[in-house]
Amino acid sequence: LVVTAAEILFSAPIETTTLSSTTSLVSTAVAAVPVLLIAWGLWTDDTDWSTDNNTADSQLDPEYVRKRTKKGNIEAVATGVSAVDEYARATATDGGQTVDLTEYEFDWKLNTGVNFHDVGGFNEIKQELQRDVVLPLTATERASKLGVTSSNVLLHGPPGTGKTYLAKALATELGFPVAVLTGSSVTSKWINASANRVETLFQEAREVAEGEGGAIIFLDEVDTVLKQRSGAGDSHAEDNKVVNEFLNHLETTDEHSIVFIGATNRVDSIDSAGMRAGRIDKKIKIGKPDRRTREAVLRVQLAGRSHKLPDELISTIAAETQGCVPAELERLVRAAGKQALQRGDDIIKQEDIHEAMSTICK
Repeated sequence: LVVTAAEILFSAPIETTTLSSTTSLVSTAVAAVPVLLIAWGLWTDDTDWSTDNNTADSQLDPEYVRKRTKKGNIEAVATGVSAVDEYARATATDGGQTVDLTEYEFDWKLNTGVNFHDVGGFNEIKQELQRDVVLPLTATERASKLGVTSSNVLLHGPPGTGKTYLAKALATELGFPVAVLTGSSVTSKWINASANRVETLFQEAREVAEGEGGAIIFLDEVDTVLKQRSGAGDSHAEDNKVVNEFLNHLETTDEHSIVFIGATNRVDSIDSAGMRAGRIDKKIKIGKPDRRTREAVLRVQLAGRSHKLPDELISTIAAETQGCVPAELERLVRAAGKQALQRGDDIIKQEDIHEAMSTICK
């Protein structure tokens, strides 16, 4: 830049000293002054940009942001990437996830791939979960002033009603790492092993929550872990150990920003102490969907597929599938897609749906 400015300043010929040439020379000099000042400022900047300090504290420092932005403006000329985009990308990479989730025994994920928009219907239940689970952990300042904490949740109901799907969507809405487990992920045939695995699970959850601001444990078939305790015989001793261990940890989830979500088809088999306030605070029944919910489920399932099904037909299908659960409606749409494929088409049509309905939801 210094060389460029000098070239601009001294490029005008000076053989003559006429009024017009003098005016031209002065104008050129005036235009070159800002360039020289910018070049001098960058030339004398003693910041070593080859070794940026990428710690979380330095990225929040105003001086770091100013210098990073100035560097980005220079690089943007050559790369076409704005300083704002460059800095946002740097902080997202360097200052985002602070915990290595691959180091843990249980499978922690950042996203389940499902959110509330993917769940057709169940609007009242989603609003309830938003109020009692999501808001206390996302609007933390207001929740703290009001003395509100997030609830642990049990989703129960017949098979195929969408409990697991809804739980995964809730985990994504919270935005924290989640461990998606079944009863067999926790229990073991070896003495004391199951209780130890429960301890490990919650220890990992506390570490993840400390680094990421929160953690979610989703346990499907929770009735296989939180069984009704019994003192009859040694055969129940191991089960009782697991239940006791689990209940002790459930009492402290709100202290560590941990949310527990359980799902079961057999709510009566769960130890009653688990449903005490401060452990699992909220119990939600997920029953068979009504016509409006079935229509919403069908629309969600069809949204990602090519089809020529008018709105009126989808409403009719919803009315004709009374008694179907979301899992069966998903199978219905998949079967219609296979039927279209067999016909040699790439679009689901009315006859495909009717053919699929002859074998599903009957």
